[in-house]
Amino acid sequence: MKNKHRGELLLFLTSFIWGFAFIAQKLGSDYIPPFTFNFLRNLTAGLFLLIYAFVRKNKTREKMNSITKTATIRGGITTGLVMAIAVSFQQTGVYFTTSGKAGFITSLYVVIVPIIAIFMGKKVSKKTAVAIILALIGLYLLTVKVEDGFSINKGDILIFIGSLFFAFHILFIDHYSVKSDSVKMSMLQFFVASLVSLFLMILFEKPELDLVIKGIFAILYLGVFSSGLGYTLQIVAQKDTDPTISSLILSLEAVFAALFGFIFLKEVPNERELIGGILMFFAIILAQLPNSIIKKIFK
Repeated sequence: MKNKHRGELLLFLTSFIWGFAFIAQKLGSDYIPPFTFNFLRNLTAGLFLLIYAFVRKNKTREKMNSITKTATIRGGITTGLVMAIAVSFQQTGVYFTTSGKAGFITSLYVVIVPIIAIFMGKKVSKKTAVAIILALIGLYLLTVKVEDGFSINKGDILIFIGSLFFAFHILFIDHYSVKSDSVKMSMLQFFVASLVSLFLMILFEKPELDLVIKGIFAILYLGVFSSGLGYTLQIVAQKDTDPTISSLILSLEAVFAALFGFIFLKEVPNERELIGGILMFFAIILAQLPNSIIKKIFK
């Protein structure tokens, strides 16, 4: 029980860090193209964790057995490749939408994870099923523009595709984190993701040094806090938490993203978007409520 609550608290802290990350991504997108941005943030995160791993090794002198080493390497490579794809779609999408909407659409992995779990033969409770329906209705209200002939913003579509890969990222972490070294697995995934982003940057972009310097604070926040610290906390926390519950707690980043977007970027949602966001928030809360509490409410 103690470990379970520790995992949930760490995931809540992670969602807070990631919520503010959308502000940094939005500000950074004013200066730096997406693949360059992701290359620099992932490289920063990998170097940050490399330094931490070196300091930790000197203090603990720990050694990994063959099982842990194999899981760490496989997990780092797999999650790194998936994360590289996810953040590429997300960072590109941020160019075309608000940070608040980006946060809520990204949080759709809260719906995708249990749907994938169904195809993997796992059962989903009625409570979770209702939460999924509410989340889908909320997403519709948040993203579909009726006044424009039921059109959807290009940025919203890109971020939605990113959320699909974030869902797989959560499931892969759940699979590998149990037997891996959390810090080293996280470090490896960032170096893998940075290599993928570097390749895409060389192919499609021509970054300018003076603009990179203007966006350096966004890169540092995302590299050290959102990526280096946040994803490592996720790996550590998921060792003690069910992947569906993990995705639900992490999706609270959407609420923080909307709040920080309003405070720092003056992003004010319209009535339809507000209702959609509230429905998604209730879906997240509903899915996390224990069955005992729900029975008392409807008793």
